[in-house]
Amino acid sequence: MPPAPSQPAALLAACRPRQWPKNLLLAVPTLAGHAGGDASRWLAVALAAAAFTAVASVVYLTNDLLDLGPDRLHPVKRHRPLASGRLRPGVAKAAVPGLLLLAATLTAALFLLPPPVAEAPGAAAPSPGGFALALLGYAVLAFAYSLRLKREPVVDVACLSGFYLARLLAGGLVVGLFPSPWLLGSAGAVFLTLALGKRYAELLTLSGERATDDVPGRGWVQSDAPLVLAMGVASAWSAGVVLTLYLSSDTVRALYTHPHRLAVVVGLVLFGLNRLWFLAHRGRIHGDPLTFLARDPVTWALGAATLAAAWAAR
Repeated sequence: MPPAPSQPAALLAACRPRQWPKNLLLAVPTLAGHAGGDASRWLAVALAAAAFTAVASVVYLTNDLLDLGPDRLHPVKRHRPLASGRLRPGVAKAAVPGLLLLAATLTAALFLLPPPVAEAPGAAAPSPGGFALALLGYAVLAFAYSLRLKREPVVDVACLSGFYLARLLAGGLVVGLFPSPWLLGSAGAVFLTLALGKRYAELLTLSGERATDDVPGRGWVQSDAPLVLAMGVASAWSAGVVLTLYLSSDTVRALYTHPHRLAVVVGLVLFGLNRLWFLAHRGRIHGDPLTFLARDPVTWALGAATLAAAWAAR
């Protein structure tokens, strides 16, 4: 008989560590607010990101426990630890309260941190209480998504993009640098196109795998794929429009000495997002687009070029 699978290793896999880099979004307000040289802010961001990681892991475990039936019928999700039987449901259930306690402890530690040392343009006092509410709001929305909202077409992708925005807002609250409407608008469009990309990749993966048009555990059907593609490409171009308008705003003039150089960023973002949809249409992306982007050397090169253009604009 084959050896029994390691429960700690299976539990770690069920917490989806490949998704944890999403919590780096909490650092965006610190970087966008030109406060990256303040170590006290980075400590707050690190604690906040760890708290989000713990809560997100609870959400993933709960979602997989609720979706055992549909996941076992899915060509990709059936390999997840719970659906495949590598992780016992009792172990997953026992881990949930421990992870919630860890998140609460990390959040409480934020109230004990000293105020930031360095000033930053437009900065306010950090709000650990506001962060706690943002984290709670994320958890409530995530559980509502797992229980019901993921079965509602369009609502489900709105929730997925909302999860990204919650991290952005929480990262601003914890360091006292609330994201500008321009950042929220452009980021919201990017997050929406990523959420639609995830759903589109799933619909393509199921194409030909099932005799029926339905998608297990979802409100979409496989024939919705062209509509999702159109919505995703439109969202990608919307991000470029908002970024272009940002270049003529008072906000950018206050933060950058040479704001016209940021025009390069618009081109890089549009190229990256449209390339993502081109690859998705070719069937090259499976599952979450962020997982693909994290391993894609072209995306890393585009990211480096974007940072260089932003630095030149300063």
